[in-house]
Amino acid sequence: MTPINFPVFVDGEQMIASVIDEIIPPHQFIFKVRFSNGYEDLFYLGDAGIHGGRANSPAYAKAISMDIDHVLGLDPERFYHIFQEEIDGLMTNVWVIEKEDSSKVYYAVYYNRLYRFELTRENSQWIVSTKAKIYPNIKFELAKKIGFLLDSYI
Repeated sequence: MTPINFPVFVDGEQMIASVIDEIIPPHQFIFKVRFSNGYEDLFYLGDAGIHGGRANSPAYAKAISMDIDHVLGLDPERFYHIFQEEIDGLMTNVWVIEKEDSSKVYYAVYYNRLYRFELTRENSQWIVSTKAKIYPNIKFELAKKIGFLLDSYI
């Protein structure tokens, strides 16, 4: 698996978390995550949240808890980009992930564990929409910034 890297804070210290393996057994998702300080563990994502197998893992599990869901099904061979943005007063990882359905390619935006909105290119402009039933409010300034980002990358 190509590592998927994203910034995190572990007990106030900024690091990079690298998901280096994704294991999908029948009832639980397991991620092997290595942190830039060398710490590594298997993290289990289930109904009770996320937890690691080692004694020091709770702080690391908390650090990745708002982002690890976005790794599920992410194809690192397709476009994705992660950047930090202040949202509701907190530095937040924003994930922009290329998706495709039967009729179009679009760029889904996720943060704080949830899908938020998507951008689709139509007639040389970005159209912003959402399918979100929970928190369907689009942050249009953020969408505009992502449109500029997509213009520079794709």
